[in-house]
Amino acid sequence: MTLQPVSGYREQWDALAAQIEASPRTWRWWIRRHPASRPYQDQEYLRLVNLRLPNVIVDASSSLPLPALLRRMSVLVSRFSGASAEAANFGVPALFLSEEARGQFSSLIERGCATVVEIPTLIDVIARLPATPMRPQLNVAPELDQTLLRLEQIARDYAHLCQSHQGTRTSLRNVSESRSSSS
Repeated sequence: MTLQPVSGYREQWDALAAQIEASPRTWRWWIRRHPASRPYQDQEYLRLVNLRLPNVIVDASSSLPLPALLRRMSVLVSRFSGASAEAANFGVPALFLSEEARGQFSSLIERGCATVVEIPTLIDVIARLPATPMRPQLNVAPELDQTLLRLEQIARDYAHLCQSHQGTRTSLRNVSESRSSSS
């Protein structure tokens, strides 16, 4: 769960806290404050950040880099956070709790990487998701030997190109010199 430090949504945050409290105890909830949020902004989602359940982690989730958490997530829940784009890169679906997401994140929704859900249906929606998201195939770096061989080939090609260019410059200089001497 990624929190955004905006006011006026306390009722929704409290409803979300109730959903978390009612969720299966086998689910782990990482409640992450926005990196730019300040302690006074916790008042808006006080019930969420004060959840003290064995399966709810608040402080540690805010101190870890988001990619470290995304590798272990099944889903990202937010009002409509930009973290959803990062989640998509990890194959983690995003669930938006606000219709406002349809504007800014319409491409993620159209691609099936995100969905807008109502808070009362959150547990059911999450329960229907695969336990392990489809992780995208990451490009594997080539072997070091292959990379070094390719670099050597590029260097040889470049040296050949420079020699050819040098030969062209020499030929042009010879032509120019012969014109000067014949004038």
